[in-house]
Amino acid sequence: VLSKEDLSKPKGEVWQDFTFEHTKLEQELENTRRKHGEADGGGGNVNMDDIPSLFDLQKRGKEQKMRRRWDTRCRCMEFLFFLVCEIVFFFIAKPDSKYTLSTNRAAHHIEEVYLKASEFKEIRSSEAYSDYLYNTLGNVLVPPGMNSSNVFVVGAIGYLYTAEAAVQTDVNWCGGLGALLGNTSNASSASNATRKLSEEDEEEEYYQLERRQRFLATVGGLPTANTSNKTTGTAAAQEQCVDPALRYCWNRRVIQVISDAQDTSPWVPNCQAVQSRSVISAVVTTESFLDWGFLRGDFSNWYGGEKWTISTTNITAYKASIARFASDADSQGRDSHSAKLIVIFTYLPSLNAMMVYQLVMEHTMSGTVIAMVKKTVISLNPVDDAVYVGWVSVIVLATLVFLMEIRRVFGCPKRFFYEGIRDRCSCWTFIHLLLPVLLVFVFLLNNIMWHVDTQSMSQLSQDDNSLSEKAMTRLFKQSIFKNVVSTAEMITMILMNLILYRFLLMFFPQLQSTSGMVKKMIKPLLSALVFMGFAFIVLGTLLYALFSSRVYEFRNITVTVAATLKLIMGGIDRWPTLYNLAPTSFTIVIAVFWVVITLFLNNLTLAIMLSHKKEKDLQENYNFHSFWSAERGKNGADPKDFNPATVGWDFSEDKKAPKQVVPNKVS
Repeated sequence: VLSKEDLSKPKGEVWQDFTFEHTKLEQELENTRRKHGEADGGGGNVNMDDIPSLFDLQKRGKEQKMRRRWDTRCRCMEFLFFLVCEIVFFFIAKPDSKYTLSTNRAAHHIEEVYLKASEFKEIRSSEAYSDYLYNTLGNVLVPPGMNSSNVFVVGAIGYLYTAEAAVQTDVNWCGGLGALLGNTSNASSASNATRKLSEEDEEEEYYQLERRQRFLATVGGLPTANTSNKTTGTAAAQEQCVDPALRYCWNRRVIQVISDAQDTSPWVPNCQAVQSRSVISAVVTTESFLDWGFLRGDFSNWYGGEKWTISTTNITAYKASIARFASDADSQGRDSHSAKLIVIFTYLPSLNAMMVYQLVMEHTMSGTVIAMVKKTVISLNPVDDAVYVGWVSVIVLATLVFLMEIRRVFGCPKRFFYEGIRDRCSCWTFIHLLLPVLLVFVFLLNNIMWHVDTQSMSQLSQDDNSLSEKAMTRLFKQSIFKNVVSTAEMITMILMNLILYRFLLMFFPQLQSTSGMVKKMIKPLLSALVFMGFAFIVLGTLLYALFSSRVYEFRNITVTVAATLKLIMGGIDRWPTLYNLAPTSFTIVIAVFWVVITLFLNNLTLAIMLSHKKEKDLQENYNFHSFWSAERGKNGADPKDFNPATVGWDFSEDKKAPKQVVPNKVS
């Protein structure tokens, strides 16, 4: 019998009613969390009153959105202020390109065509230096000189420097120690007579004559300072004495070696005094550093020299005033001064600029001389008013940027602080403070330099129609201010570039991932930089030890640093000269550092970046694999501290029984 269908009931299988088992659901939830490595949710009783309503959530979201927008707008405004500040600073610090080009071309023309700087730099003896002073320089300084090129010599001065060297007091000097300290020496009468009879002879002839006399004295007994004073009286009764010409030797052993060498060869030079003075000692101990006589040469630092005025009125007066520099040999046939400086002041009416040239000649320990030319261009033109406006604008903008930075750190004034969360005080806050302070300092220095009376810097004396002492001193101070301002502006530009780096990579909240990447990579990159610095120091030290006394590019530490940097970056001009001087040593040094620097250290930065890129990819994609999900939940550690790049087995100690590595925290 067919049953009657009940149309009020649903068709299909009948399901039982679903009931919640609270304990079972909690256990399943806990197991699922452990499986996926999630932290404990800390379940408990929830008060329905504590659950915010949808309206409250929307209101809270709107407030957070408004705060984020306000923070972004303030940061954009701060970045805009700084960008304008840096652009304006670049234009006011950049010199006038047309005027600078004109002055540089004019200075180079005077240096090469008239002063013949290339010829002067090739001077390696006192004889060549004297010839340059009497012929080349005399034709330039004495009228008409450079008048045809609209260049006028307005003054010239010279300085003679004597090196301070300690005298060995435990040596039996000929004539006694008191006479030696009093700058007197028991020199040979034959040498003195020769010097008096021919004051205008060349230094080379006199030098060779003296050496020949000493050689003949060794062979045949002609009495000179080296022979007659060594064996006066009976040899058994009188102790041998040492020639005072060797007073600049370092120790007794050097004195003995040089003395024995001079007895066998008449052309062995005497020891030269070594100048060892620092710039700090010049500033602390004397006031001569505020004069053109303060000089940083290739061989040493010089100051406090004997000042001489060089006449430029006529050729006769010029030769008389330059004679002390050209013929300045002592009784031993050597220059009695360790360095000589001639300062030439020229004026260019067309550019309204003063150009100062310093011709330096230094004696080295080997007996040769080093000559160099330094030039200084001092503009006498007034400063445009727009430069003042630019400096004031830069200082105001830098101060505004600093105040906006302080507003986010301290949250005041509260009327303009809507972000809710304050930033932490860091090193960047100090850099933002340092920037306006440094700008004010540079502006004050420029203001002092701009307000100097230019007429006083070109004032001529009534006696010989040349620059007065006061004008020369003011020109030197102006050059010092120019160098200090240039250095301060360079430091300011470096600070601005650091702040710009922060704005572009770490400033905005939207760059949080980029900021994390930068913070994570800065330590490995600094480590690579330290290794590169160590390699650079070792390479520079080796090159300085090998070639400092034989190659001009390695004459002191400063130029050695520049030459080593050029070599590391892949370029060196005079490598055949270096190879010819020390073939084996140069080959070994270059081969080793080509492997260390070129093949390894130069590519270390790229390797660090690629390693971090692989770790970044692993961090982003490991959640999608079940293996990493299981590994993250092991050991009861916080999943946030899990670093998949450190998971694995260590085979370094025992390949057959490796140890499992515990994951480290993500740095």
